[in-house]
Amino acid sequence: GYDDLVDQLQLEWFKDISCVDPLTRDSILESALGNDKRLVNVRAAILCIDILANIVHVSKSKMQDILNRGGSVDELEVLLRINAESNDAVTAEAGDMFTNDCHLYYVLGSFEMPKYIDDDDWQYTKTHTVSKLLLYAEDLYDRNQGAHIVLATEGYTELLRFCLSNIQGWNAVMELNVIRIASFFGHASIVEMLLSPDGVFTLNSDEKERH
Repeated sequence: GYDDLVDQLQLEWFKDISCVDPLTRDSILESALGNDKRLVNVRAAILCIDILANIVHVSKSKMQDILNRGGSVDELEVLLRINAESNDAVTAEAGDMFTNDCHLYYVLGSFEMPKYIDDDDWQYTKTHTVSKLLLYAEDLYDRNQGAHIVLATEGYTELLRFCLSNIQGWNAVMELNVIRIASFFGHASIVEMLLSPDGVFTLNSDEKERH
C-alpha cells in the first residue's frame, strides 16, 4: 500500500529517488484528460509505478553491492524483501503496460545471484586475488564469474549461507567453484556448509561431485 511506499522511501537506501512529473513529460496526457479528477488519478498512478520501479532498481543495486563488497545479512534480507514486494506491486499496478514497457521489463524480475561484477562496482586492484580469479574465469569464457567467487574468496560465510537459502540463480558449477575456492583459502566453515548442508538448503550439484 501507499503507507509501505512512504516507509520505504524514508530509508537511507532510497533517499535519492526522484521521479519526473508525468505532466511535464507528456503534454498529451493533460490535453486528453483535461483538468479533472481523472487527470489527478492517472498522474498519481503513473508516479506510483515510477517510484516502485525505482525502488526495485535501487534495491537490486544495493544487494549487488553487498554481495560484491561484503555487508550485513540483515540488510540483505530487508532489501530482498523490499525488492520482492515492490516487484509484485509494480507488476500489479502496471497491468498490461508491463508487457509493453521495455524499461519496466528490464527493471523487474526476481533478484538472482549476480553473474558479473560491473566495473563501476569494482573495489579490487588488478593484483588482488579476487581480480585474478574473476579474470581467469573470464578468460575461460566461464559465464559464472560473479558474486559467488567474491563470497568464497573473502570467506563471507553468513552471506553465502543466506544466498544459498534465499537467492535464486545458483547452479552446480557455481557451487563446486565455491567449494574449491573456499577450500584453497582455508575457509573451512564454507566448505563444511556445502559438503554437509543438512537440509538447510537444496543444492544443484551432486554430492559425489562436491566430495
